[in-house]
Amino acid sequence: MQIFNKLLLLLIVVFAILLSFEKFSLSENKNKSSKATENESPKISKKDAKEFINHGMELFDKGDYEGALAYFQKAGEVKESAQVIFMIAKCYDSMYKFRDAYEYYKKYLGFKGKEKKNEKEAQEAIARIEGMSVILKVITEPSGAKVFLDGNEVTFQQTPVVTEVKGGKKVEVKIKKEGFEDYVTTVEIPFGGESRVEAKLVPLKGEKKGASAPPSAPPAIVDKLKKEEEIEESEEVSEEAGEKGIAEVKVKKKFEFEFPAFVFSLAGGASVSTSENLASYPLAGIGVHAALKDGLVGISLDNFIFSDSYILSACLSGGYRLKIWRDLSAIFLAGIGGIYMRAFDDGYNSKGEIVVSSGNHGDLAVHGEGRIRYKLGPVFIEAIPLHVTFFTGIGSIDPAPLAQFSFLAGVGYDLP
Repeated sequence: MQIFNKLLLLLIVVFAILLSFEKFSLSENKNKSSKATENESPKISKKDAKEFINHGMELFDKGDYEGALAYFQKAGEVKESAQVIFMIAKCYDSMYKFRDAYEYYKKYLGFKGKEKKNEKEAQEAIARIEGMSVILKVITEPSGAKVFLDGNEVTFQQTPVVTEVKGGKKVEVKIKKEGFEDYVTTVEIPFGGESRVEAKLVPLKGEKKGASAPPSAPPAIVDKLKKEEEIEESEEVSEEAGEKGIAEVKVKKKFEFEFPAFVFSLAGGASVSTSENLASYPLAGIGVHAALKDGLVGISLDNFIFSDSYILSACLSGGYRLKIWRDLSAIFLAGIGGIYMRAFDDGYNSKGEIVVSSGNHGDLAVHGEGRIRYKLGPVFIEAIPLHVTFFTGIGSIDPAPLAQFSFLAGVGYDLP
């Protein structure tokens, strides 16, 4: 019985060893198979390419343009077709990658193969991208330099500058900063892309932070020259002065004036008053302002036209220009000035009382407005949803104080 038990135990041990060896062999074969799969990429059939296109179309229709692009690119690896090229262009276009979209639209139109069903759509997309303004960034070290594009200064900005230009052309970029050499380069602006100019400005040779006096100059002259900025110095020492060790220094200040850009605007609209004695009436406004960096300083003229009177408001105004997006900006102006009123007849209130007698009248005015402006090159269009003129009541216009609220729209010209 003991012998039988020992034989049974031995058989069990042998069986367990054989089973372990078999599992080890299967695992080894599986690992080899896995490594072979990793090293050898599977071949993609034309049937798979059609599947890629179908999956790509589904994702495109759902708005997953990045996922769709991956499938169309996979399909293009199997066989490049007009449909695949066009859909890759559409994906890039929908992802706002206009430079890549432009290249694939052009590739689609130049593709030699079967009839292209989307040729008109591709041509329209190319025309749209070619008509876009593209971003040009200009960065300098040090910053604070002026930038000129084809000779025209980029207003309201100093480096770093972010502006917009038309694509598909070469632009001369000139960078100017006082105390540094001018930097000039030509940049080719791609359609639908973004260009960047980076420049390290070189100081002018012999440029000095401040003027220095000759070693033997009197202390008073030395102190004066240290305090002067941006000066031009010429020094002449005569023989007699040289013997005495005294230098004759002539200092000439540099006066530089840069003529500012001017902005002209003309607007018209309607106005209402807080006084019951003044009904709605037409209004014409004229503005002339000088552009100083992001600020504006100038004159605002408003013409209020009534059936029995005329009012002219002239205010000195200043404000700020805030860029919102691309060529769209907001303008905020405020000012103070005078009002002239010519009443052709007596003005009566609802009770029959005379509130404005015929003749000439005047008052002090406070003016404020907010404008939304869109530039179309040097010309711009604008809406003025907020336009307020406040009659203070200091003068002879009655029933002041009162406020005039207006809504206007107009055009203008930005004179560089």
